[in-house]
Amino acid sequence: MRPSRAAVGMLLVWGAAIVFVVAQSSLLVRLVGAQRIVGGGAVAEQIVTLLLWAAATPGILWSARRLPLTRRRWLPRLAAHGALATGFILFLNLAGPVIVHVVWGTHATFGAALRRGMVEFVGLFHLALVVYAFILGVGHYLEAVEARRAGELGAERLRADLAEARLRAIRLQLQPHFLFNALNAVGSLILTGRSAEAFETVGQLGELLRAVLATDRRAEVALREEVELARAYLAIEQVRLGDRLRLTWEVAPDAAGAAVPPMLLQPLVENAVRHGVERRADAGRVVVRAARAGARLRVEVCDDGPGTNGMDGANGGAGDGNASASGGIGLENTRLRLEHLYGAEQRMEMARVGEWTRVAIELPFRIAKTGDLEVAA
Repeated sequence: MRPSRAAVGMLLVWGAAIVFVVAQSSLLVRLVGAQRIVGGGAVAEQIVTLLLWAAATPGILWSARRLPLTRRRWLPRLAAHGALATGFILFLNLAGPVIVHVVWGTHATFGAALRRGMVEFVGLFHLALVVYAFILGVGHYLEAVEARRAGELGAERLRADLAEARLRAIRLQLQPHFLFNALNAVGSLILTGRSAEAFETVGQLGELLRAVLATDRRAEVALREEVELARAYLAIEQVRLGDRLRLTWEVAPDAAGAAVPPMLLQPLVENAVRHGVERRADAGRVVVRAARAGARLRVEVCDDGPGTNGMDGANGGAGDGNASASGGIGLENTRLRLEHLYGAEQRMEMARVGEWTRVAIELPFRIAKTGDLEVAA
């Protein structure tokens, strides 16, 4: 609740108090007679006093904001609040009788009205001080609540900014790594005297880079776009490796429209080629699978390479050390991105299953969107 809203609330409280005084006075008049109850303007003075309290409440709340009782400066500010409270209570007790006297002539003289105000000031100062302190306390409480909410909001924004900055840094790290490996493939063709194939591969690389830049502007893309990107990358690798690289694609039609992060498949297939196929003396196979399982999307990239030393076949979670140990920057960045984007709802595992090395990712299944239009599955 902001101080302005708090002031409105306090004003409503004072309004209710005035209604109560009027209702109580009317009831007493009927029971014991008007002369005995309202003689001397007692009811009028009560109403005027409550109106003065209502008018002063926003100012008291404002003073709580401007003079907060912090640990370093609590004593001088407490003295300032004490002086303000004393001055206001004195004004309140003098103004009430004087206003009533001027309007209704309830006292013999103006001086008599002032003397009545001083008597009330001395006799009721402690009660008025309690009321003033209560309003001041409400103001300090509301200010503390507002500061805490602002702090929580700022901390939440900072966490979001840090997460976004880390994701951006991971993506910027991933893209040069991908580009270096693609250029390395072109360099290998040139060194082996396959200039025509190298020239063709450079053209494919240009198309691939344009696709990468297109996906970079979106937080999520359709799985079919990732499949096309991975196909383009593997086409470059196949030019370099020839018959040594055999590819199998098993992407279910109902999974093609699933939303996935950009550059999800490319690091996985790159890992399969670099750490699987290239380590074989003969031809190697890479299998890419994707299927929907209820509310989950499962993506797998498998290769029949020799695997990594020390891999025991145990399935790990998103933080599986095997993924980063064998796949380097690509798999480690993929793991970090998935953790940031999906938290506990994602799972990434790397395991040795028979003669195959399998990297599997599970994500919540939802249909990707292009602008405001959904991509059909």
